[in-house]
Amino acid sequence: MVTRARSDSIVDDSRPAKRQKTSPTDIDSTVSDPAPYFAGALFTEGNIKVLAQQYKTARPWKHVVIDKIFTESLLTCVKDEILEHLSFTEKETDIYKVRC
Repeated sequence: MVTRARSDSIVDDSRPAKRQKTSPTDIDSTVSDPAPYFAGALFTEGNIKVLAQQYKTARPWKHVVIDKIFTESLLTCVKDEILEHLSFTEKETDIYKVRC
């Protein structure tokens, strides 16, 4: 077996080669109970039984429709955060418009 010396190459060690995995604790450790962000009676025992029954009897495939899942205040905060932190550039051709 023949071995060769490695050539001198420029290696950028300032950033990791792969994106690091995040765990749920890395995302936001200040939220301990997410239940207040959901609609009022969503997690009550009675509502859970009703949803389970709806799921079992749903046709043509098993599903459940939850009309109001989140509180209005959470949705408003999410909308405001999106509008504040995201920006789009609209590009247009004669065929279509794209937001990048």
